[in-house]
Amino acid sequence: MVTNLLGKPFMYASPVTNPLNLYRHHVDFTGQQGEIRFEADLDHKAGQPAPAARQGDAKNSNKFRVVIKKTAVLQLSVLQSYLNGQTSLSENVIDAITFLDHLLRETPSHNQEIIPLRRSFFDRRTNQRAGLGFGVEAMKGVYQSIRAAHGGQMVVNVDVSNAVFWNESSIMNLAREVTKANSMQDLVQKLQPVKLRHDAGFQPSNGMIQVRKLKKNDFYVRHKERNEYECE
Repeated sequence: MVTNLLGKPFMYASPVTNPLNLYRHHVDFTGQQGEIRFEADLDHKAGQPAPAARQGDAKNSNKFRVVIKKTAVLQLSVLQSYLNGQTSLSENVIDAITFLDHLLRETPSHNQEIIPLRRSFFDRRTNQRAGLGFGVEAMKGVYQSIRAAHGGQMVVNVDVSNAVFWNESSIMNLAREVTKANSMQDLVQKLQPVKLRHDAGFQPSNGMIQVRKLKKNDFYVRHKERNEYECE
């Protein structure tokens, strides 16, 4: 449904040489009261029926109501006037540059082999990484941003970027690394709650506190019936 409304995913060619020809697709909001509403069924998009556990369960349904609202019209011609020295720097010019900066990151952000981190990108297949222990590793990537330069030109600033990520591994291996467990039995022992003195109850062990740091990660489950992974 989104593809039908907005067209194919946008691909840019040369944002530096011709910034005004970057975005030509127009979404018609005429007669839509300034917004477009529709329902997206993620199970239907994936080409599979809803699991039996979700059928008839509105609370856990995989259907979502989507609202696309028209908020503003971006005038890239203002940026061209600024580059030609015909107007001064203004909020409209900054908005145009910000848009191009986002557009520059659009295509690599949808590459499954690339990890986007603000204006930086890290290739999952790179060998420029170093293990730091405790389930994390340092990776070297590329930073890029677009900006206006002297001489009435748009330029792309490229630099080296470094960041630290959790290792891509199974949840059990990560749990063992962050708790420094020597074996699965040792991991189970380190995750046991600690009994407080004078029968005051229990508190989480240090191992459990360390494992809880993993909760904001994306975990992918591989089902026996399918070859692909599903994010949980």
